[in-house]
Amino acid sequence: MKKRILLAMAILSTSLLAASGNITVSGKPNTSITGTTATTDISLTGRAVKAVTVGSDIPSVDFGTVMLGKTATTSVGLIVGGEKDFKVQLSTNEIANVVVTGLENAVTLVSSDTTQEVPMTLAYTPTATGEELTTTLTVTASYTD
Repeated sequence: MKKRILLAMAILSTSLLAASGNITVSGKPNTSITGTTATTDISLTGRAVKAVTVGSDIPSVDFGTVMLGKTATTSVGLIVGGEKDFKVQLSTNEIANVVVTGLENAVTLVSSDTTQEVPMTLAYTPTATGEELTTTLTVTASYTD
């Protein structure tokens, strides 16, 4: 029994090693075969869009002196640009004792040629006497589509 299996393996190995000829591929779309080389075509699509931009109508906010238990607020206009009809999500980093409102929903851009203003409100409520607010608010704009 062992001799038959070894003989069959030897014949099969010799057949495989001696095999030559063309590659055959069937049932594959966009595939061509030339001799021993096969190629396939893959369709690529894409679209370039204008980059999203964000800025503000003021470079800094000074809440001044705020009494404990009180809140100082100010409005800032964000200037957003990008690709028409794309939705832009605006977000900020979190800062202790500062609440940002007005950016809860995505903004749909109405023009690729101009920017649009998105209002946001900043509210500062100190929690300890002598507290100083010296930080940077970072606003991030990104496409949601």
